[in-house]
This record gives sequence, C-alpha cells and structure tokens, in this order.
Amino acid sequence: MSAPLICLLAIIAGVVADASPALLLAAGVAVASVAPVCRRRYLHALLLAAVACLFAGYAAAVRDAVLEAPLTEALGPVLDDRTAPPVWIIGVLSEDAAPDVDSVRLAIRVDHVGVGGEHGPLRAVRGRAQVAVSGLLGPPAAGQWVRGRRIAAPVLARRPQVWRNPGASSERWQRLRRPLDVTGTVKSAALVVVTPGRPWSEWAARVRAHVRAAIGRTVGRVSPESAGIVTAILIGDRSGLDEATIRRLQMAGTYHVIAISGGNIAIVVMTCLWALRLVVRSPRVIAALTLGVVLAYGGVVGDQASVSRAVAAASVVLALQIVGWCATSLRVFAVAALGVALLDPLAVVDVSAWLSFGATLGILVIAGQIDRGAWRARGVIVVAALSMLAATAAAELALMPISAAVFSRVSIAGFVLNFVAIPAMAATQLAGTVVVIVGGLWPTLAEIAAAVARIGATALVRSAGLLDVAPWLSWQTPPVWWGWTAIYYASMTLALWPRVPRQWRPRAAGASAACLLVILWSPNWFAPAPPPGWLRVSMLDVGQGQAIAVQFPSGQSLLLDAGGGGMSFDVGARVVEPALWALGIRRLDWLAVTHGDVDHAGGAASVMRDLRPREVWEGVPVPGDARMQALRTGAHQQGVVWRRLLSGHTFEVGSALVEVLNPPAPDWERPDNRNDDSIVLRVRFGEVSLLLTGDIERTAEGALTLDRAAKLRLLGAPHHGSRTSSSPALLRGWLPHAAFVSAGRGNTFGHPAPDVLSRYRRLGVEVFRTDLDGAIVIDTDGRRVSVRTAGGRSWRLSYVETGGTTE
Repeated sequence: MSAPLICLLAIIAGVVADASPALLLAAGVAVASVAPVCRRRYLHALLLAAVACLFAGYAAAVRDAVLEAPLTEALGPVLDDRTAPPVWIIGVLSEDAAPDVDSVRLAIRVDHVGVGGEHGPLRAVRGRAQVAVSGLLGPPAAGQWVRGRRIAAPVLARRPQVWRNPGASSERWQRLRRPLDVTGTVKSAALVVVTPGRPWSEWAARVRAHVRAAIGRTVGRVSPESAGIVTAILIGDRSGLDEATIRRLQMAGTYHVIAISGGNIAIVVMTCLWALRLVVRSPRVIAALTLGVVLAYGGVVGDQASVSRAVAAASVVLALQIVGWCATSLRVFAVAALGVALLDPLAVVDVSAWLSFGATLGILVIAGQIDRGAWRARGVIVVAALSMLAATAAAELALMPISAAVFSRVSIAGFVLNFVAIPAMAATQLAGTVVVIVGGLWPTLAEIAAAVARIGATALVRSAGLLDVAPWLSWQTPPVWWGWTAIYYASMTLALWPRVPRQWRPRAAGASAACLLVILWSPNWFAPAPPPGWLRVSMLDVGQGQAIAVQFPSGQSLLLDAGGGGMSFDVGARVVEPALWALGIRRLDWLAVTHGDVDHAGGAASVMRDLRPREVWEGVPVPGDARMQALRTGAHQQGVVWRRLLSGHTFEVGSALVEVLNPPAPDWERPDNRNDDSIVLRVRFGEVSLLLTGDIERTAEGALTLDRAAKLRLLGAPHHGSRTSSSPALLRGWLPHAAFVSAGRGNTFGHPAPDVLSRYRRLGVEVFRTDLDGAIVIDTDGRRVSVRTAGGRSWRLSYVETGGTTE
C-alpha cells in the first residue's frame, strides 16, 4: 500500500473516529522518537506510521474545531432565547448574494459579533453564517453583496436545523457536514452595511459581473434558460436556473456538468495546455503557466467546496509535472486526493468529494482495465465513443451505491445522456468563454459563439427529456444497510486487484453484482414496522411545519401533511421520505393535506411522486392556491384519486376508526387558505383515541364534536402550540393525557407559546415537542401507549378495568 494512500486513510480516520487530537499527535511524536534507534529495515515503516499519526491528529483537531463551533458557543444564550434582539454579525462574504423566492441569501465568514446593539462591544470570534435578507429592497441591493466584501448587519440569529428523525444521520455527523454554524434573518436590506474588499476580490467580482452581463446580452437575449446554464457552467452561479430545470438534470444524472468541478477544470487545463504548446516549447513552463491560469480561474469563480477541490487536485497534478515527477495515474490520483484532504480534512465527509474522486477512481481502475488497442482498427470516432461509454460505465459503477445511500435515487440514464451532456457542456464552456473574451471586440464572432453556447445549453437541458419517454431509467430507492455497500466495494476491489488469484476474481465480481442488485432493489427485509396488532403514529421532525405518519395494524399507512416551511430545499424529498422509509413505509395508501400553507403542503408534491399514494385528501378547496392546484394536477397525471373530506366522514381501517371532525362544508369560496379550514382527524383504536388538529384555532376548536369515550386520549397540539389555539374549551372538552407539538427549534413565531405550555402543565398533560425531543413515535395496542423520541425520552400509559395508570 502506497504512502499517500496510508496518509489519506489516516486523515479519514482522524475525522471519522472519536479520538483525541492530542493523543494522536503524541502517538506520532512517540513513534518518530523511536525511529532513530530502530533497525534500518523498519525505519521507513515507523516514519510512515509517525506521519500517519500526525496527519490523523491534525484532521481530528480540525474536526473538533468544527464541532465546538466557537461562533455558536459565543452566541449560545442568544440562539436559545426566542425573545432575544438581533445581534450584529460582521465578516466577509464568502459567496455572491443568491436571490431566493422572497429573500436574498448571504454566506458570511464571520470574524466579529456584537450583542449590545450597533454601538455595543464587539467580540472577535470566527465562524460561518448564512443570513436571509428579507424585504423588497433585497433584490435591488444584491449586486453589491459580492464575495470578498466586508459586511455588517443586525441578524436575528438561530441555530441551524438538525433533523432528528428515524433513519437520519447522527447530530454529530450532520454538524460535520453542514456548511454553517449560525443561520438567521435580517429584516431589511437598509440595515446591511457593506464595504469594499481587497483589490483582488473586487477585480474578481467585476469579472463575474462582466460574465453575467456578456452572457445575458448575447445568450440571454434569445433564451434566459440557456443563459442560466452557461453562467452556471462558467462561474458556478446557478441563480438563473429554476427549480424544475435543476430537478430534471438531477433526476437524469447530468446535473454534475453544470456544477463547477473536475470536468470544468479539466477543460480549462486541456485548453491551456493545447494553446500554450503552440507558442512555448518547455513542458515545465507550460505546466507552470497553466497552473497560474487554474489558480486565477479558481479565485474568480469562488471558494465553493467543489471548486476548491478541483483546483487543488489540478494544482497538485500540474505541480508534479513542473518538478518532473513521473508516476502512474493511480499514484498521482492518490497524491492529489491527499493534497485536497490536507487543505480541507472535512472533504473526506463531503458527499460531493466522494462523487468527484469516486468517479475519477472508477474511470482509472475499471475503464483502465480495457484494452483499447482492439478498437483502433474501427476508427477514431468509434474509439472515442467506446472510450466515453467505458468511462461512463466505470463512473456509474463506482457511484451508484453512493447515490443510492445519500440521495436515495439511482439513474442509469447517464449511460446514454453523457454522450450528449459532456460534449454539450464542453462546447458550452468553450463558446461561453469566447463570448466573454471577445464580446466587446468582435461582435460577429461573439454572436456565433453565443449561438453555439445556446445550442449546447439547450441540448443539455432537452436531453433530460429522455426520462419523459423512459421514466424507468431513473428511480427512487430507499437506502439499505451500510454493510451491503461495504461488501460491494470490497468485492469490486478483490475482482480488480491484480494480486488476487485469478480463480477468485469471478467470485468477487459475482458477489459485487449481487450486492449492487440489493442496493438498487432495496428489499424491505429489516424495516422496523410496528409490532403485529399495534398502531403507530410518528410525528416527524420537519422544522417549523408538520408531518405525521399513521401506520395501521392492517398494514396500511396515512401521511398527514408533509412539512416544507421556510426551507431552501425540498423537505418532502430530503426529510420526510427518508423518515418514512426508516419506519418501513415504501408506499402510502393515503396522503392528507390539512390545508395549503407551505409548512403543511410544501413537501407533498415530492411525497406523492415518490411514494405513490392511492388517494390524496384535501379539505376546503382554495381555487387561487397555486401549490394545491399543482398538486391536484400532478395527482390526476399519476392516476391518483383526489378526495375531498368534510366533517362527518368516517372510514374503518381494520380495527381502527378514522373520523373527520373538521372542516364543515363551506358556504362561500375561499380566496386564501384559512387555519380553521384544516382537516381534523380522530383516530380511534381500542381504548386509545388520538386527535390530530392541523392548524385550527379557537373558533374551530369550539365547534368540534368531542367524545371522551376512549379511556386514553392523546392530542396533536393545534397550530404548533400557538397562543391562538389549545383553548381551555378544547382542553377541558378532550382532557388529553399527552399532547404532541410539532414546531421548529428557535422558530420566530414563538411556538409553542409559554402560556399554552402552562395551560397544559396545569392540567397535568405530558407534553412532547419536536423542537426539543426530535421525532416522536407513539405505539399502541389499544390498551397501552408507548411514546419514545429521537432525543431518548420515553413515556408509557396503560388502561386497566379499574382505571388508568401512567408510568
């Protein structure tokens, strides 16, 4: 095993393992101190072990610095106090401003904070913050919020969301992989103070602005969508792309070509090498000049993780050429990977790094096994096509398990689409570069290049239409036990390793193929379903929203709402679906949307598409609600029954009874969603009754027909525990033994309200909250209730003929 690989494994161990940095560094020093007195034949091994320990200690120190999060510690009291005033956050913008639906997002490298107002004392502390600037003044001001400029703003700061759901990664793992320490909002762009950055960053900002303007004038004049694609490929700015385009490319498996990474940098490197060879004879000088171009390009584009990794890897390879170090491709790859890991040890837990290096390694190892000499007689074009097919197949085989485990999606469309996407990306990048360089000097050439870039971008987007013809080429797959992935890669390594006996290689390849089938098929072998004869209700942690899964003893399942409030990503696909899979739900029978507010309906479209419910339920229709109308249209296209529920409807699911208590039939057309129109369900199973109330408030609560015949009564707190709900009339009428509140940690609405919690407390009601407890799982056999939370809390309630007892 080569030294770079051992050192890389040491860095991985330092980040992943729970070892003390001081202990690892001490071990490295101890091993190094023994080396001078050991025998010569052991010297190399001891020195390598010492270096590996030092690298592991360095990686562990970086890991601890991220986990300790000095910025979070400095603002701890403020982050946990929902009534705290804004704090002043001062730092440098790490990315250009990104316009969102109703705000502008800023990424800040923080160096000072102030908690005493604008003129209060400042504290030096480093960290990463993501801030959303609200109001109408944000979009016009976004042009001055560019990377490298200093910024100061009063921020209503909060802790980043950590998802605590069945099947979710541990909190420690989520903290390691998230790109920020603090999140928050600024009320208005008028409160943001920005000052110019250093000359280099100002020059880079002007270059990016020139790229946007040049592409907008030429490509965007005919096709704004193509202009967004070209800009994304050239400088990594994807703000010009709509969510539908991004999702189509992701499902097709070609999204990687518009995210600046190894492919884009490779085109820059190859173009420079080819052009410089026309005027420079020395290979080392050519490599040095190309290195300068790559570093300048990386500085202009930005310091996103994918860009930094690609630039670092290319810099290592070019530096090796400059010093004249000749080695095999795999050894150069190992040195480049080690260089990236040394620059940023947390890259070893970054999924995008896995994809980039995994694809490259797959191409080097798997495609490298193919003898292209047998193809040469067929011509250059055939060799190029077969080589691309081999590289695509190798990359797909290397990345499929990662895609299935991380994104829960597998696409084999890339085998075909890469023949279009990769050449289209290369043509778009080269033509777009020509537009940017000669746009003001040679308009005719710029227009021709713009046409080429537009054609390439259009071909890239339209190629994803293959999924409309053959949707089976991309599918959602729940993640499987991690051991299958480990066995897959181990078997593939044995099948490809030259030192493995030849007779063992077919067996290893067969084992690898079998594991891949399990990963792609994802059989539901070990799903933690409820015990036979039990009903399970799970209130998921979806932040400031609601998603409640009901698993009936008969095996059918109902999802009440699908979260989605205040997130810049699809909560349905990223949060709700993995939690449902972990609960053993592979297909829904019913999807109920209590009302159309985004925190209840925002993730419903993804859930409907991927979990294919037989019916979708709504309450009072709102003709002007675009979200619900789009959901309805999607249901009709999928052949899903769309049903309207009103108070008085009932249905039986095995031995469980579901009653609809709200809304009543409307007597006027709703122009907008109303909380009091929420669907309210009462689920009765044996002596246990659970009231699920949506967002109803006092008026609707008073109109509910409550029946306390059930001995054990549970309540889903209305409207996330707001002070306009959980009225004394409701609590006295239902007399719940336990209440469950779905609310986001540190939410700006103040949910659940302190007076509501006091009301529950005075009645002796046990309260569970997703903001504190994480996901809440309720199991019952009709006479006993067991509650457990992701945070480790548990509670039991049981009924006997002589009365009820709790423990």
